[in-house]
Amino acid sequence: MKKTIKIVVLLQIVVIAVVSTIGYLGYTSLNSTKSIQTQMQTELSYIHTEFKKAIDAQQASQPLAIGTPAPEFMLKNSEGKEVSLATMNPNKKKILVFSSPDCHYCTEYYPELDKFTKANSDVAVVVIQAASTPESNKQLITNNEYTFNVLAGDQTVALSYRIQGTPTTIILDENNMILSSGYPTKSKEIEDMIKDIRG
Repeated sequence: MKKTIKIVVLLQIVVIAVVSTIGYLGYTSLNSTKSIQTQMQTELSYIHTEFKKAIDAQQASQPLAIGTPAPEFMLKNSEGKEVSLATMNPNKKKILVFSSPDCHYCTEYYPELDKFTKANSDVAVVVIQAASTPESNKQLITNNEYTFNVLAGDQTVALSYRIQGTPTTIILDENNMILSSGYPTKSKEIEDMIKDIRG
């Protein structure tokens, strides 16, 4: 938020400087002024565009708001079947874990995640793994005998969930509303995240 305020103040200063310059140029020749005013209008348009980009980037770096609907997605599971958030494990709370194959923190997290999955059958645990395929995910599950689901993620879903790093864990209620998000790495930490939202 403070970063955004600084950007706004800086841009306001720039705009004031531009407007002041245009006013000053009003005392120069008419033809010259019109030419420079056109250039100034172009600069103001550029400033507006850059300002919007800065605001969008600031918003994208913030987690999705608690109490808002989780973005819908359609991804392939380890069997190659397309599944959507809306139809996946209805009437269950869900834990979405965003991961990537080259993330060693994720690799260390999986056994803890599996431990939690086995102890909490009332919660659906789903790993969304970037840069993966149904085949590689099936191999991951089979080789390690994991009981959680793994979906082949893509950049679109990562952007829609504003994922800044892996592993990121997002908890949803039965209606796929966002309840919590964080970066747990242990089964106990996951349990702590959801203990206040059970029932």
